[in-house]
Amino acid sequence: MFASPVQSNWRFYVENIHDFGIQQPAIFFIKNCMNERTYALGSRIASSVLQTHLPHSFKHITEEQRIITEIQSGCSNAPDLHTEVTLADSWNIPSAFNVISSDKTKLIELICNQDAAIAAQPEAGVYAVGHIELKFKLNEIKPLKITKLESNWLKEIIQGAECFAFLMPNVMFISHKEKIVKIK
Repeated sequence: MFASPVQSNWRFYVENIHDFGIQQPAIFFIKNCMNERTYALGSRIASSVLQTHLPHSFKHITEEQRIITEIQSGCSNAPDLHTEVTLADSWNIPSAFNVISSDKTKLIELICNQDAAIAAQPEAGVYAVGHIELKFKLNEIKPLKITKLESNWLKEIIQGAECFAFLMPNVMFISHKEKIVKIK
């Protein structure tokens, strides 16, 4: 009935998962945005993990070999972002990622296969924890070359950092079994 929204979720990968009462690989959502008001509102109502923001504008445009993503926050709490990427012939993963894995396939599997998500709640020390599933085909993932990456919201994190990107053409995201956890 409704088309899939354009979505951008921003995350950190968590090592101290035991503090949150989970055993599986986990991510910590820092921002989540969608371009459709109905989905943004629905995720806010139905999920404590996916605290979705509705930016002023959100464009995701594919032009032959180039993909442009532009998020303008406006007066919302959504982050800003402008990226331009092109399809790459080969993987160019920065050496800084070797601490995670020097094998491209293992690195992509570790980045993509997370089983739990955590999100801070308004009250200090309170977090939502949910189980997540990402369904995709690893062999469909393609390397991208970043030609432009700008964000005032991310400026301190990405400034001078070597980044890499990849395209997952088809992904199904499922979030379920949420609970609230208090950490002292």
